[in-house]
Amino acid sequence: MVKFFHFSGFILLMYTVNIFSQVSTEWVQRYNGSANRFDVVTTMKLTHEGNPVVFGNGNITGNFTDIIVIKYSAAGNILWQEQFNGYSGQLDECKDALIDNFGNSFVTGFTSDTNQVLKIVTLKISPIGNGQQYFFPLHITRAWVSA
Repeated sequence: MVKFFHFSGFILLMYTVNIFSQVSTEWVQRYNGSANRFDVVTTMKLTHEGNPVVFGNGNITGNFTDIIVIKYSAAGNILWQEQFNGYSGQLDECKDALIDNFGNSFVTGFTSDTNQVLKIVTLKISPIGNGQQYFFPLHITRAWVSA
């Protein structure tokens, strides 16, 4: 038996495939931000326990996206969900992510300030959930000058 995950937009599907049988869907999870707008998965990683963590961008309020991270159990239940809304309520976007051997999630992407200046942001989220995730943004700003 082989298990694998597939995501499209912010829909996560978990399949089981037996060598001599049909593919069966074990569970499906959908995400729709409260703004009911554009939500998208950037990447998905598995913890060493086999729990999927989905990293992406979601519209929670208004016109700008936030970084969204959702950790599921292997049975498809949400263990925790985190949102990063930057420092100005402007555009925030996840570009990539990884999970270390301790279960910490690291997200890298960008955030913009009120002047629409993009800044690189790296977030660390602890593995324990329930509002106990800790974000450590590291901002690096570079001004681009064109002639």
